[in-house]
Amino acid sequence: MSSDPLDIPNELPADRQPPPAAPLEASAGRDPAHPDQFRSRAWTAGHPINLRMSVPFGFGRFYLTIVAGRERRSASRRRAERRLHPIATLGNIALCAGCGVIVGLAVLALIQLALTFVLQQTGSLVITP
Repeated sequence: MSSDPLDIPNELPADRQPPPAAPLEASAGRDPAHPDQFRSRAWTAGHPINLRMSVPFGFGRFYLTIVAGRERRSASRRRAERRLHPIATLGNIALCAGCGVIVGLAVLALIQLALTFVLQQTGSLVITP
């Protein structure tokens, strides 16, 4: 096996293998400098959760992709991909912090609504228009 971390064996079943790539010379529109620019997305076909969205912001568009399902990769492939795509990056930490703030604010709002409801029902809180 090659020591190149990008050389990850394809472990899909035979019926889910992507079709072989056409030679670059015969493929009009392909850039030889980027041979995998039209690489097959067949690996996402069998996932029960496959959410993709593009979100516009004032300064550009961002995309979000969530793909989930049963783990089928071998331990060696997971290790190789973990080296290529580490979890502890500035972007991932910022995303987790932002999601934590949003969830925290939602929980506080629900607690406030519940307390307001209980206090109104017991007569301890009277709201006049």
